[in-house]
Amino acid sequence: MLELVILAVVAFVFIGIMIYDRLTPARPMTRESAQQGFVPGASARWIGAAVVSAVMVVLGLMELADPISGSEAGRYGKLIATLKDIFGQYTVAALLFAMGAATGYWAYRFRQERNQSS
Repeated sequence: MLELVILAVVAFVFIGIMIYDRLTPARPMTRESAQQGFVPGASARWIGAAVVSAVMVVLGLMELADPISGSEAGRYGKLIATLKDIFGQYTVAALLFAMGAATGYWAYRFRQERNQSS
């Protein structure tokens, strides 16, 4: 149930971001930006980074609610087991939150770049 609530909140936040982005008035094109030309994908780059950030945070919350238990197997099993021995059972959640925060900052910087170039 917690996962559904978290996913619903994230969905509403992103719908709000998209509506806000659509409703903001377009800035007139300057001569400088016209000379630079069109950069493909620059307008959607910050949205993609924000989505990845939100997914990382949601996965971190899911891991926080129900931590991985038992023996870790697979490619990074030894690393995860060592980190859990050092930092405790919430290591994976903390790593996901850290990656989500870093990606969120990256999205914020992309958004700033886009606003400055317009």
